[in-house]
Amino acid sequence: MGSTISVIMACHNRRDSTIKCLRALHLAVETASITIFLVDDGSTDGTVEAVNVEFPAINIISGDGSLYWAASMAIAERDAMRIHPDYFSG
Repeated sequence: MGSTISVIMACHNRRDSTIKCLRALHLAVETASITIFLVDDGSTDGTVEAVNVEFPAINIISGDGSLYWAASMAIAERDAMRIHPDYFSG
């Protein structure tokens, strides 16, 4: 097996672009083990449901809509570092 990579993401009501990004990420990675940490900051457009259907292994952390990008990424980073990846991407 190749390297382990933690990928962090944040979203709020970006269902289509989030799914498109996750699809591209999965297609691009062949020799590494990736673990994705997605903070969804209170989406109401079905983002969480769509991600769960197509990518059930993704770690989704829920926010209440008050985190915005910086706090969302900090939370994702904290959770991602717990698995001690070889590499980190955000």
